[in-house]
Parts: sequence; structure tokens; C-alpha cells
Amino acid sequence: MRPHDLMVARYFLVAVPTLLSLVSVPLILGKVPRNSFYGVRIHSTMSGPEAEWYRLNRIGGMALFVAGIGSLLAFAILSGFQMRDEIRLVTYSAILFILIIGAVLFLLIRAYQK
Repeated sequence: MRPHDLMVARYFLVAVPTLLSLVSVPLILGKVPRNSFYGVRIHSTMSGPEAEWYRLNRIGGMALFVAGIGSLLAFAILSGFQMRDEIRLVTYSAILFILIIGAVLFLLIRAYQK
């Protein structure tokens, strides 16, 4: 990879988890009213009682926050290891994928537990 490409990839790999963590905070705090743009929009949140919207968005916000912070920690830890940049980016991408899938599975499991 060219040095410029690596620099762009590093910014991207820091910016996305940071953005995920930041957009999750209003969901966790229950500040986002029901809407069709932002939040957990599944059948039970959109057509059920408003309390369900806030409950599942709080859970989804926590899952996003943990995935974002976990991704940033993984990036920071991997930055300290001596390895080729391509291997570091592939490893980080795999960790990010696992964290996001874990967050989605957590949300789905919690969504169907009442």
C-alpha cells in the first residue's frame, strides 16, 4: 500500500468507531424520540408502545458504544505491535467485524427478551 493510502485508512479506522460511539450516546440517554431515520427501527419499536422504542434504543446504543470503544482500543493496541501495516489493517478489520456482529447479536437477543 502507498503511504497516503495507509494514512487515509488509519483516519477512517479511528473516525468510524469514534462516530459510532458519539451517535450512540443520545440513544443510551433516551433523548431520541421515535422517528424513521435514527435509532433501532424494527417492527416492535416502530409500531409498539413508545417505551419499547426507548428500551431497545438504549440497548442498541449501549451495543454501539461498546463496539466503538472496543474498536478504538483494538486499534490502539494493534498500533503498538511491530507488524506490516497491511497485516495490522486486516487484523483490525477482523476485530471490528467481530465487535459489530457481536453488538448486533446482543441487540437482537435483548430485543426479544422481555
